[in-house]
Amino acid sequence: MREPVILDQLLDRALTESDYHAKRERFAQENPRSAVKRGMGIAAFITFRFTGSGERYLNSLAGVDVTPEGKFGCW
Repeated sequence: MREPVILDQLLDRALTESDYHAKRERFAQENPRSAVKRGMGIAAFITFRFTGSGERYLNSLAGVDVTPEGKFGCW
C-alpha cells in the first residue's frame, strides 16, 4: 500500500531541513563581493513507467546526505 504524498508539506520540510531561505539570503549578500558565486535550487520529478504487461508500480528509493560542513551527496 502506498503512503500519500502531500507535496506542500514535503516542500516545506525540504526548505526547513536545508535552511534554504537563510542560505539564499546569505548567498545574496556574499555573492556581489566574492569571486566564487553560490546558489541553491530544488529539483523534483515524477516518472511513470510501463512494463510489457501494463502499468506497474516500481518501488524506488533516492536520498541526499548532508554533512555538518554543508556538503552533500546523492544516492
